[in-house]
Amino acid sequence: MKETARKYFVILLNAGILVYVAFIPALILTGGFEIKLLGLNIIHFSRIFETLIPLVFLRIFIAIDWKDFILLIVTVVVCIGFFEISLRIWNPMIARPVSSQIHRASDIYDWELIPNSSAVGGQMGEEFKINSEGIRGNENELKKLPEVKRIICIGGSFTFGVGVDIEETYTKYIKKILEEKGSKVEASNYGVIGYNMWQYVETLKRKVLKFNPDIVTIALSPDDLAGSLPPYDNPDWKGSNPFAGGDHGLAGKSYFFSFINNVEAIVESKIRYKRGLGYLKGIEERQAEFTPENTDDYTVQIMYGNIKERHRKNFKTALNKIKNIVDKAGIKLLLFQIPDAAQLNNPPTQKVNQFYKQVCKDVGVEYFDLTPVVEKKDNLPSLYLFPIDAHASVDGHRVMAEAIAGRLVELGYLK
Repeated sequence: MKETARKYFVILLNAGILVYVAFIPALILTGGFEIKLLGLNIIHFSRIFETLIPLVFLRIFIAIDWKDFILLIVTVVVCIGFFEISLRIWNPMIARPVSSQIHRASDIYDWELIPNSSAVGGQMGEEFKINSEGIRGNENELKKLPEVKRIICIGGSFTFGVGVDIEETYTKYIKKILEEKGSKVEASNYGVIGYNMWQYVETLKRKVLKFNPDIVTIALSPDDLAGSLPPYDNPDWKGSNPFAGGDHGLAGKSYFFSFINNVEAIVESKIRYKRGLGYLKGIEERQAEFTPENTDDYTVQIMYGNIKERHRKNFKTALNKIKNIVDKAGIKLLLFQIPDAAQLNNPPTQKVNQFYKQVCKDVGVEYFDLTPVVEKKDNLPSLYLFPIDAHASVDGHRVMAEAIAGRLVELGYLK
């Protein structure tokens, strides 16, 4: 009886292993799929291997002597340790935990990008290279040719370009578009993930001014309202790195596991869009979460115009500081708002847009709302990184760049 049960268990185990092995080419060919009957959503290789590897080890345990199995486990652990040590000595970019390796705590900005750092394998397999000034991109020369217009783009994660390579950010697209129209321009990306209004002020003062830009753009999002005042008034405040824990918990501290995760991200970035637009839908789901009843998320409340009075005042104070800085330096300024996907064709969530527009008008700053521009486009989900992430896709960055470049020309900032 026991032998019969064992026989059928082995048959089921073998079948399970074969099924999960078959999932690997299926994922490569389709970019990801869902088996509703079994409740499986196979969109990552890790989803396959986290089940396949235990099944394989269980099958080996059944097939061999327990002493040999222990020897096998020890051998695997030693090999992983060897690769860990080798990767730490070699220190290739692909083996570094992404966010934790390019950020550090700062007593000026709270956190900042580490000069001359690099990483690869972000949300979509993108590569990050930070220059000596602590910004994403190549080195910038202090000296500028007289006929060249220097544009510096300040912002948070959308500007930084989460999910896209540096050449696919709206900053670089602005440069390409304007050069195609005959303008001679430089464009630099001063976006940092998670930055808010007070950090934009510090970035402008401490990093941007010395490069003597002709034009500065600042990208706004709803959560900028909640972070307009610097924390310096708190005597106990110290800078902190929100990415210090690594991108994958304890495994994120390991070069070996970071290598595996980064390779997975790079491979998946090449096949993800094979899923079709059905897998890119995420706007409706996001809008269902971003409702007035969601009182636990202050960013959602900001969208609906439920803004605390102190945040209104702090934002206006920060904007006045920015205007005074650029006016004194003779810099042209444009603030523009990047819409959250939940705001598209959803007027109640656009109350924050009206607030930004009015404050910019009161302070005397040019404001450009990209929401109507984005709403007119077809395939709205494809402008974002759904379902992986809610940041702008390559197409989204291109759409934003076309609108911003056109606006700069309309304002007479460029010929």
